[in-house]
Amino acid sequence: MKTIITGKNYTPSDKLKDIIEKKFAKLDKYFSDEITGNIVTIKEKGGYKVEATINTKGNIFRAETKASDPYDCVDRCIEKLSAQMSKRSEEH
Repeated sequence: MKTIITGKNYTPSDKLKDIIEKKFAKLDKYFSDEITGNIVTIKEKGGYKVEATINTKGNIFRAETKASDPYDCVDRCIEKLSAQMSKRSEEH
């Protein structure tokens, strides 16, 4: 998966970027085509928000989570996207 990681109101650490890339790469198993993931990490008052959009051929998957820790946000996003993708891949 090609991931595009951006930060809003702050610059995400290299460690966070590495973890995002590794975790999102696991979603590749649902699709054989090259897919692109757009991940935005946002620092807000009282915590973080992660918005993820994944484009595949003919499908767009989206998840948005909030937590006090950016790593929790990433994990929750992965769970949501994984559920959406497995449901979609079962339909085919």
